[in-house]
Amino acid sequence: MREGHGLAICKTGTDFMRGTASCTVTPRGAQGKGYDVLVWGDSHAHASFQGLAELFAEQGIGSRLLTLSGCPPLAGVVTPRFGDEAAECTAFNTAVMEEIAKARPKLVVLVGRWALWTTHARQNVALTMPDLPAARAPSAEGSRAAFPVALRRTVDEIRTMGANVLVMGQVPEYLHPPAACVVRADYFGGDASGCMTQSLAEMERVVGPTNAVIEQVARAVPGTGAVLLSNLFCDGNVCHAGDDAAFFYSDGNHLSPAGARRLRDDPSVRSAIASLLSAAPEHVQARAEESAVDKVEPTRGISPGN
Repeated sequence: MREGHGLAICKTGTDFMRGTASCTVTPRGAQGKGYDVLVWGDSHAHASFQGLAELFAEQGIGSRLLTLSGCPPLAGVVTPRFGDEAAECTAFNTAVMEEIAKARPKLVVLVGRWALWTTHARQNVALTMPDLPAARAPSAEGSRAAFPVALRRTVDEIRTMGANVLVMGQVPEYLHPPAACVVRADYFGGDASGCMTQSLAEMERVVGPTNAVIEQVARAVPGTGAVLLSNLFCDGNVCHAGDDAAFFYSDGNHLSPAGARRLRDDPSVRSAIASLLSAAPEHVQARAEESAVDKVEPTRGISPGN
């Protein structure tokens, strides 16, 4: 039987598909000492956090999650998709940048459904940037033009504040949620063979353009790394939404806890994080050594800026 659905390690009383979510996961014995890694993003960041938090906790490193559903972790953009809530996304991202400046984490991890603003962009789902002529008005073309500019600007600003940056490429998307597809096929006696895979070409069509931008920014800015999550779920010419034991997705594009744990266990993710944390100040390294063998204790319901 496949496992896959469930709540993330941080349960803050909000549906991870709606509103703001925040929490801090601190290794036992390190309470009150702050955190070293900030995971910032939209609902994809929330869905991925369980695996990342467990990875950091293994190393005795505190991590913090700050997310707003549908709000990309990009500085200087407006998202008209939200209508009256556009200002909320802008204010949230401004507050996150202020917290980075105040808390000075060692590493900031950016996670988002990047394809929403590029491959899937349209007039009412588009990034705009007042200082970018091509993107002053909402349009698919303007949103695609804004994405690389906004990502580079965001990374540059974070680096100026002293933190290293890891940008996560988006996971593959499925038109039909794999778990629901399997259940439906089983119930109606249909063929479920196509529910759990998609072609590499389809993955590249959807997330390939943003993967290229993410890699370009990582190469251009010192102290910045990239991990393409599509590589964790694809091999050869096929991408996989699960295995015999687990569904990797909770719907068509959000990771399940089982999917998030693939981030925790993946060598490329571990290597990228180790490299970006390797220049940690002595007090950060000492904190990790002191609590490396302890268990994780989540502190819940912490608001941005606190």
